[in-house]
Amino acid sequence: MLQIYSLVDESKRKIGYRLKTDIGVFDMLIQLEPVGGFNNIAGQIEVRKDSFGDYASAEEYGLSKDKKIPNLGANEYLKNLVTQHIGGFGVKLGFRVFLGDRLVKETSRYSGLGTRDCFEDLSTWLRDADATPNTMVLFGVRRTGKTVLLYQSMQMLLDEGIPANDMAYFTLRRDKIDTEELLAYIQTLIYDLGVKYIFIDEVTFLADDMSGLSALYDEFGGSGAKFVLSGTNTAGFLPVLDEYLYDRALCLSTSYISFNEFNRLLPQGENDVKSYIALGGVFKETARYVSRLSSSSSRKETPEGYVRTAITRNICGSLEHSRLLRKAYPEISTLVFSPRVSEMDTLFYKWLEAYSKPLTSDILQSALSVESLSKAARNLRTHGSLTLYKYRKDLADKIIKRLDLREHTVYSESLLSELKELLSQLECVKEVSEGMSFLVPLQLKVALLDKIVQFGKEEYNALQKEHPDLVGWEVAEKSIRSTASGVLFEDVIYLSMITYPVRFRKYRNKKGEEIDVVFDNGNLCEIKVTSKPSLADCRWLTKKSIWADLGFSDNDVSLYLISSCKENKILRGTREDVLNAVIAKRQAVNPNWKPQPDLLAELESSKNDNFIYNIQCISAEEFLLNLSKYAGDGVDATNYFD
Repeated sequence: MLQIYSLVDESKRKIGYRLKTDIGVFDMLIQLEPVGGFNNIAGQIEVRKDSFGDYASAEEYGLSKDKKIPNLGANEYLKNLVTQHIGGFGVKLGFRVFLGDRLVKETSRYSGLGTRDCFEDLSTWLRDADATPNTMVLFGVRRTGKTVLLYQSMQMLLDEGIPANDMAYFTLRRDKIDTEELLAYIQTLIYDLGVKYIFIDEVTFLADDMSGLSALYDEFGGSGAKFVLSGTNTAGFLPVLDEYLYDRALCLSTSYISFNEFNRLLPQGENDVKSYIALGGVFKETARYVSRLSSSSSRKETPEGYVRTAITRNICGSLEHSRLLRKAYPEISTLVFSPRVSEMDTLFYKWLEAYSKPLTSDILQSALSVESLSKAARNLRTHGSLTLYKYRKDLADKIIKRLDLREHTVYSESLLSELKELLSQLECVKEVSEGMSFLVPLQLKVALLDKIVQFGKEEYNALQKEHPDLVGWEVAEKSIRSTASGVLFEDVIYLSMITYPVRFRKYRNKKGEEIDVVFDNGNLCEIKVTSKPSLADCRWLTKKSIWADLGFSDNDVSLYLISSCKENKILRGTREDVLNAVIAKRQAVNPNWKPQPDLLAELESSKNDNFIYNIQCISAEEFLLNLSKYAGDGVDATNYFD
């Protein structure tokens, strides 16, 4: 198989090829002429049997430097040219490379787009002539805008007067070129053509373990050239950064797209919290922020599909190429290289559930207690076949069992520990404090919720066959997804505060009374995923004993209800009004519901309290886009959870 590694540089009026065959390595320099043909192609070939040498200069071949250069569509033209003059080989390019006018044309595709927050760090480094080391790695999972960052960096350099001929952009094809070949090509770019900025996308598609990338610093560190690397299989970067590029490269994370970034970068109507949750905190496949080179399909990708490509295929593909990665994670490697490799997806979801145990149990307990489901179960009591408690417990237990790792002893604790460590290294787990962490991007948790729904449907339908009076699955699914949306809604807000960063607490006492967000300035916030907030949502916000427990007096406190409402408003009422609203809301769902004695006692004592509470209802968008306003002096401090 003949491989062509093509180089086009119109300003220097030459095209170079490196042709690797079974009988040797051929370097070919072709004179470009006006339309009319190419002369004596065969005579311009030199056979080199001694590995990869430098390209020869035009003068060595006796080529004229005065020939007019036609405007070429480089890759296809060159492929056809070599096939025509050298023979009918199966020509396959190992990569695409853009220089000069082609680079300018490609880069312009993403003009007018806003930039990620991390772009400032990248551009500052590129501008700094004395910056060390000379290599930057864009590290992040799929659909977080890495390729667009490369294009925007090149455009920034062009706008600031850097000639296009000083830059080169590569995108590699999977397993079609190894590091040695790539470095030989880079050597030509730097020393023959004077290229100073080299951007390499999909570098993790190299056919070897990328150990040779240390040469970017060791061999080219004194050249003045800078390198920006990116790739889909981010797990493959881990040993490279730990071993070969240790102290030789900087790392810039892209995995977490904050809501504020999302809101700023996407068009109006597609940039609210609801859209952010629906997309799982990443850019959709069809967005301009996802390179056209990264996907051959514009069809909508499911959360499960995203996990498969962004996580499990990422891990599997990286392990195949990296001896060091296999050494670091031996049990995962054993699974990947066994007939059980298909279990990687299963393992990941089961680990997700174990890691997010409260998520599953809380969602199921809440969702399965809604009136539309509970009423059906209560009706069955007359038949003595199923109690409400057993109905809920049976269904929840069966779903959790399907997800519970403890039911699958084939997965050892050491294997699970390896997976957690690997996912942390991939920056998919954001640790806040002991026992408090979040999954990044949000799409990972969305995928888990889809699994809960999938297993729930199967188990619910089986239970319904035993108890035909139960309502249909569509009612149960709606309840589960509605409950889950509240969990995701809170995660968006907490993650935004953690990464801002903002100092806050989450309050919860032994009675189960809780306030979602407590700022040191006395701002107390309740989070509710509702478009119609009411006093019924403010039960704990308006309890003064909680204020005292937090160390606040009446004059210190400001109350906020963060919701999915479209317009901000003020809710006013006494403590009695709030408690009556709580009772009314419950009875509207279930007319037979009776308040507990503690609630009735609290209601009675509130009748002597005439204090008027003012609760500011604000949208999640308003809160997240103006965090410093609400956090006050808590901005830029350490986060913590009580």
